[in-house]
Amino acid sequence: MSSASYKMKAYRNVGSVMGLSEYSSVTTVKVGTATPDRVRFTSKTRGKALIKLKWKPVKCDGYKLYKYNPSTSTYKCIANLKYGKTQYTVRGLKSATKYKFIIRAYNRTASGGYVYGNKSAVMVVSTK
Repeated sequence: MSSASYKMKAYRNVGSVMGLSEYSSVTTVKVGTATPDRVRFTSKTRGKALIKLKWKPVKCDGYKLYKYNPSTSTYKCIANLKYGKTQYTVRGLKSATKYKFIIRAYNRTASGGYVYGNKSAVMVVSTK
């Protein structure tokens, strides 16, 4: 989280004369990074050894695409995509196999960390 510092001064107009107070003491406010909206898959295209996924863009710094690994029962990040991308082709897949994917938008923090949006709904796709 980054921060910003401010001083304030009160004023009052009486007729054409403006009176000003002294400055207040410095106040520091923490400024956070916005949480991106949830990404929604819009379509999928199946091939024999590939799956092409498309999604509706959201305002963010980028996206992380995850593929489910049934042997570990976890999702593994397979692509870190810059903002502006709205599709990705997953290649090198086995034919006639079911795969599960999720995607998350993220924003970068001032310290280099990530603020993630909610995970998308699971997209289940089988190769041809």
